[in-house]
Amino acid sequence: MEKTDLITELNKMVCYDDLEELSKSDIIKAINNYQDIFERSNPFMHITSSAWIVNQSFTKILLAYHKIYQSFSWIGGHNDGEIDCLKVAEREVKEESGLTNLMLMSNDILAVDILPVDIHIKNQKTIDTHLHLNITYLFQADEKEKLIVCQKENEALQWFGIEGYQNHIEEKRMIAVYEKLNNKVKENLWQY
Repeated sequence: MEKTDLITELNKMVCYDDLEELSKSDIIKAINNYQDIFERSNPFMHITSSAWIVNQSFTKILLAYHKIYQSFSWIGGHNDGEIDCLKVAEREVKEESGLTNLMLMSNDILAVDILPVDIHIKNQKTIDTHLHLNITYLFQADEKEKLIVCQKENEALQWFGIEGYQNHIEEKRMIAVYEKLNNKVKENLWQY
């Protein structure tokens, strides 16, 4: 995949609101202007990819308890040089959940978000405040499939009701992002 392919995918994405439209525009600008935007070596911002995972009846979402954020959150990660965000999202799901019977609901991008990441320590190294330019895809999984926690990244994996997960999110600013994703799923905005 080339950068121009990702920009084409971004351009055809259906935005949920004006904020997402602005985020999409800013991500496209970053891809065009920064050679290292897909690498963590860019200290200010970099592309990340996430998966929004629903069960077969679209009534539950799978979240991981993330060690750094000390909160349940979506599954995803850094692109680390990979331009194909879908490939990264799928890889992250398999690494962090152990799911193997994963169904991609659409090749189209579900959502984009620009997310601030506060200063933190990872692998005994201080990581300064920066932005994640995040691209999300929609996956479906069988909630009966055995989950395997990636101890390096997470402490737990759990299916939550699409209407009751908010009480388990300590990183409160992310609730608006997750609500957008759930609303896009409910409104079938992933089926273009």
